[in-house]
Amino acid sequence: MEALRQDGFTGRLVLITKESSLPYDRPKLSKALSSSAVEIRLRNPAFYEEADIEVCTHSGNENYF
Repeated sequence: MEALRQDGFTGRLVLITKESSLPYDRPKLSKALSSSAVEIRLRNPAFYEEADIEVCTHSGNENYF
């Protein structure tokens, strides 16, 4: 998604996840079980807002569009 924006794509981008949190680094989570998804997330919420990326968490709906 980041690369699309860097390359000038201005269309709609939607990140859909069944998770309750933003994307996080799974290997780090498995190595440090005391970490939370928030502590090891890949990007902060401001990144998605500034890049105009819609984020839909808790979504199990494959028919979003």
